[in-house]
Amino acid sequence: MHDNSLDLTTLRHRIGDIPPDMQPHLKLGFSLISKASPEARQEFTRYVATSFGARGSIDPDRAIAIIGLDKNTIPDALSAVTVLVSAVLDIDVDTSDVISVGTGVLFDDDEIDVVTEITDYALSCKDTINSSAELGRLGNAVLPTFVGISGEIDVRMKFDDSNRVTAHTAVAVINVRNDSTDDVWFQANIHHIKSMIKLLTKIEARIESIKDIEVSQ
Repeated sequence: MHDNSLDLTTLRHRIGDIPPDMQPHLKLGFSLISKASPEARQEFTRYVATSFGARGSIDPDRAIAIIGLDKNTIPDALSAVTVLVSAVLDIDVDTSDVISVGTGVLFDDDEIDVVTEITDYALSCKDTINSSAELGRLGNAVLPTFVGISGEIDVRMKFDDSNRVTAHTAVAVINVRNDSTDDVWFQANIHHIKSMIKLLTKIEARIESIKDIEVSQ
Protein backbone atom coordinates (compact mmCIF):
# COMPACT_ATOMS: atom_id res chain seq x y z
CA MET A 1 0.00 0.00 0.00
CA HIS A 2 1.32 3.48 -0.87
CA ASP A 3 2.08 6.14 1.73
CA ASN A 4 0.64 8.96 -0.40
CA SER A 5 -2.28 9.83 1.86
CA LEU A 6 -3.71 12.49 -0.49
CA ASP A 7 -3.95 10.09 -3.43
CA LEU A 8 -5.37 7.36 -1.22
CA THR A 9 -7.98 9.80 0.10
CA THR A 10 -8.84 10.70 -3.50
CA LEU A 11 -9.30 7.02 -4.31
CA ARG A 12 -11.58 6.57 -1.29
CA HIS A 13 -13.68 9.56 -2.35
CA ARG A 14 -13.98 8.35 -5.95
CA ILE A 15 -15.10 4.90 -4.95
CA GLY A 16 -17.24 6.15 -2.06
CA ASP A 17 -19.04 8.61 -4.36
CA ILE A 18 -20.29 5.87 -6.68
CA PRO A 19 -24.11 5.93 -6.43
CA PRO A 20 -25.52 2.98 -4.45
CA ASP A 21 -27.81 1.98 -7.32
CA MET A 22 -24.77 1.62 -9.60
CA GLN A 23 -22.76 -0.58 -7.24
CA PRO A 24 -24.67 -3.84 -7.95
CA HIS A 25 -24.11 -3.32 -11.70
CA LEU A 26 -20.36 -2.90 -11.18
CA LYS A 27 -20.20 -6.02 -8.98
CA LEU A 28 -22.11 -7.93 -11.64
CA GLY A 29 -19.74 -6.61 -14.30
CA PHE A 30 -16.66 -7.88 -12.47
CA SER A 31 -18.40 -11.19 -11.79
CA LEU A 32 -19.19 -11.63 -15.49
CA ILE A 33 -15.64 -10.77 -16.54
CA SER A 34 -14.21 -13.23 -14.00
CA LYS A 35 -16.13 -16.09 -15.63
CA ALA A 36 -14.45 -15.55 -19.01
CA SER A 37 -11.25 -17.32 -20.05
CA PRO A 38 -7.94 -15.71 -19.05
CA GLU A 39 -7.25 -14.86 -22.70
CA ALA A 40 -10.67 -13.23 -23.15
CA ARG A 41 -10.29 -11.27 -19.90
CA GLN A 42 -6.90 -10.00 -20.95
CA GLU A 43 -8.05 -8.95 -24.41
CA PHE A 44 -11.23 -7.34 -23.03
CA THR A 45 -9.29 -5.40 -20.41
CA ARG A 46 -6.74 -4.24 -22.96
CA TYR A 47 -9.43 -3.18 -25.44
CA VAL A 48 -11.55 -1.25 -22.94
CA ALA A 49 -8.64 0.33 -21.05
CA THR A 50 -6.78 1.52 -24.14
CA SER A 51 -10.01 2.79 -25.71
CA PHE A 52 -10.99 4.58 -22.52
CA GLY A 53 -9.33 7.89 -23.35
CA ALA A 54 -10.93 8.28 -26.76
CA ARG A 55 -14.49 9.30 -25.88
CA GLY A 56 -17.05 7.10 -27.57
CA SER A 57 -14.47 4.75 -29.09
CA ILE A 58 -15.64 1.58 -27.30
CA ASP A 59 -17.74 -0.48 -29.69
CA PRO A 60 -20.17 -2.67 -27.69
CA ASP A 61 -20.37 -5.20 -30.53
CA ARG A 62 -16.61 -5.67 -30.53
CA ALA A 63 -16.60 -5.91 -26.75
CA ILE A 64 -19.31 -8.59 -26.92
CA ALA A 65 -17.28 -10.58 -29.43
CA ILE A 66 -14.22 -10.45 -27.17
CA ILE A 67 -15.78 -11.37 -23.82
CA GLY A 68 -18.70 -13.51 -24.97
CA LEU A 69 -21.52 -11.63 -23.23
CA ASP A 70 -24.75 -10.28 -24.73
CA LYS A 71 -26.25 -6.82 -25.26
CA ASN A 72 -28.04 -6.95 -21.91
CA THR A 73 -24.95 -7.69 -19.82
CA ILE A 74 -22.10 -6.00 -21.71
CA PRO A 75 -22.88 -2.52 -20.25
CA ASP A 76 -22.15 -3.80 -16.73
CA ALA A 77 -18.82 -5.32 -17.79
CA LEU A 78 -17.81 -2.15 -19.67
CA SER A 79 -18.78 0.05 -16.71
CA ALA A 80 -16.79 -2.10 -14.31
CA VAL A 81 -13.57 -1.70 -16.27
CA THR A 82 -13.99 1.99 -17.12
CA VAL A 83 -14.87 2.97 -13.54
CA LEU A 84 -11.87 1.08 -12.20
CA VAL A 85 -9.47 2.46 -14.79
CA SER A 86 -10.68 6.05 -14.38
CA ALA A 87 -10.28 5.78 -10.59
CA VAL A 88 -6.52 5.11 -10.73
CA LEU A 89 -5.15 6.80 -13.84
CA ASP A 90 -4.14 10.17 -12.43
CA ILE A 91 -3.21 9.30 -8.84
CA ASP A 92 -0.31 7.44 -7.20
CA VAL A 93 -1.92 4.29 -5.84
CA ASP A 94 -1.24 0.59 -6.28
CA THR A 95 -3.34 -2.53 -6.69
CA SER A 96 -3.40 -3.27 -2.96
CA ASP A 97 -4.93 0.17 -2.36
CA VAL A 98 -7.72 -0.60 -4.84
CA ILE A 99 -8.40 -3.99 -3.22
CA SER A 100 -8.48 -2.43 0.25
CA VAL A 101 -10.79 0.43 -0.68
CA GLY A 102 -12.97 -1.24 -3.30
CA THR A 103 -13.85 -4.58 -1.72
CA GLY A 104 -17.53 -4.63 -0.83
CA VAL A 105 -18.24 -1.52 -2.88
CA LEU A 106 -17.02 -2.12 -6.43
CA PHE A 107 -16.55 -5.87 -6.11
CA ASP A 108 -16.74 -8.77 -3.68
CA ASP A 109 -14.04 -11.16 -2.48
CA ASP A 110 -14.71 -13.60 -5.32
CA GLU A 111 -13.74 -10.96 -7.88
CA ILE A 112 -10.46 -9.83 -6.29
CA ASP A 113 -8.38 -11.84 -8.77
CA VAL A 114 -9.99 -10.26 -11.84
CA VAL A 115 -9.85 -6.79 -10.27
CA THR A 116 -6.15 -7.35 -9.63
CA GLU A 117 -5.62 -8.25 -13.29
CA ILE A 118 -7.45 -5.15 -14.52
CA THR A 119 -5.76 -2.79 -12.05
CA ASP A 120 -2.29 -4.18 -12.74
CA TYR A 121 -2.83 -3.65 -16.46
CA ALA A 122 -4.18 -0.10 -16.03
CA LEU A 123 -1.31 0.92 -13.77
CA SER A 124 1.29 -0.62 -16.08
CA CYS A 125 -0.11 1.36 -19.04
CA LYS A 126 -0.82 4.65 -17.30
CA ASP A 127 1.27 6.78 -19.65
CA THR A 128 -0.18 5.16 -22.77
CA ILE A 129 -3.78 5.47 -21.56
CA ASN A 130 -3.32 9.07 -20.46
CA SER A 131 -1.74 9.91 -23.82
CA SER A 132 -4.73 8.31 -25.53
CA ALA A 133 -7.03 10.41 -23.35
CA GLU A 134 -5.22 13.58 -24.38
CA LEU A 135 -5.53 12.70 -28.07
CA GLY A 136 -9.15 11.74 -27.50
CA ARG A 137 -9.95 15.15 -26.03
CA LEU A 138 -8.23 16.80 -28.99
CA GLY A 139 -10.03 14.68 -31.56
CA ASN A 140 -13.46 14.93 -29.94
CA ALA A 141 -13.43 18.68 -29.44
CA VAL A 142 -15.62 19.62 -32.42
CA LEU A 143 -18.11 16.99 -33.62
CA PRO A 144 -19.85 13.87 -32.29
CA THR A 145 -17.57 10.83 -32.31
CA PHE A 146 -18.18 7.56 -34.11
CA VAL A 147 -19.01 4.68 -31.75
CA GLY A 148 -19.98 1.80 -34.01
CA ILE A 149 -21.70 0.62 -37.14
CA SER A 150 -23.93 -2.34 -37.99
CA GLY A 151 -25.92 -3.35 -41.03
CA GLU A 152 -28.20 -5.91 -42.63
CA ILE A 153 -29.24 -6.77 -46.16
CA ASP A 154 -32.82 -6.01 -47.16
CA VAL A 155 -34.18 -7.61 -50.33
CA ARG A 156 -36.94 -5.58 -52.01
CA MET A 157 -39.29 -7.40 -54.40
CA LYS A 158 -41.99 -6.33 -56.83
CA PHE A 159 -44.97 -8.61 -57.42
CA ASP A 160 -47.51 -8.75 -60.22
CA ASP A 161 -51.22 -9.37 -59.75
CA SER A 162 -50.57 -13.14 -59.59
CA ASN A 163 -48.06 -12.67 -56.76
CA ARG A 164 -45.13 -13.59 -58.97
CA VAL A 165 -41.85 -11.77 -58.41
CA THR A 166 -41.23 -9.55 -61.40
CA ALA A 167 -38.25 -7.60 -60.06
CA HIS A 168 -36.00 -7.57 -57.03
CA THR A 169 -33.05 -5.66 -55.65
CA ALA A 170 -30.92 -5.77 -52.53
CA VAL A 171 -29.92 -2.81 -50.38
CA ALA A 172 -27.88 -2.47 -47.22
CA VAL A 173 -29.67 -0.97 -44.21
CA ILE A 174 -26.97 0.63 -42.10
CA ASN A 175 -27.00 1.97 -38.55
CA VAL A 176 -24.27 4.38 -37.43
CA ARG A 177 -23.91 5.16 -33.71
CA ASN A 178 -22.18 8.19 -32.23
CA ASP A 179 -21.59 9.49 -28.73
CA SER A 180 -23.98 12.42 -28.53
CA THR A 181 -26.88 12.31 -30.99
CA ASP A 182 -29.53 9.87 -32.15
CA ASP A 183 -28.46 6.91 -34.26
CA VAL A 184 -28.26 7.53 -38.00
CA TRP A 185 -30.06 5.02 -40.24
CA PHE A 186 -29.71 4.94 -44.02
CA GLN A 187 -29.93 2.54 -46.92
CA ALA A 188 -27.31 2.08 -49.62
CA ASN A 189 -27.08 0.10 -52.82
CA ILE A 190 -24.00 -1.76 -54.03
CA HIS A 191 -22.67 1.31 -55.83
CA HIS A 192 -22.94 3.38 -52.65
CA ILE A 193 -21.13 0.66 -50.69
CA LYS A 194 -18.26 0.51 -53.19
CA SER A 195 -18.00 4.30 -53.13
CA MET A 196 -17.85 4.35 -49.31
CA ILE A 197 -15.20 1.62 -49.26
CA LYS A 198 -13.10 3.53 -51.77
CA LEU A 199 -13.39 6.77 -49.80
CA LEU A 200 -12.69 5.13 -46.43
CA THR A 201 -9.67 3.30 -47.85
CA LYS A 202 -8.28 6.61 -49.08
CA ILE A 203 -8.93 8.26 -45.69
CA GLU A 204 -7.31 5.32 -43.89
CA ALA A 205 -4.15 5.70 -45.96
CA ARG A 206 -3.96 9.41 -45.21
CA ILE A 207 -4.46 8.89 -41.47
CA GLU A 208 -1.74 6.24 -41.45
CA SER A 209 0.62 8.66 -43.17
CA ILE A 210 -0.11 11.35 -40.56
CA LYS A 211 1.03 8.96 -37.81
CA ASP A 212 4.58 9.28 -39.17
CA ILE A 213 4.67 13.05 -38.63
CA GLU A 214 7.06 13.94 -35.83
CA VAL A 215 5.57 16.09 -33.06
CA SER A 216 7.72 18.55 -31.13
CA GLN A 217 7.96 17.70 -27.45
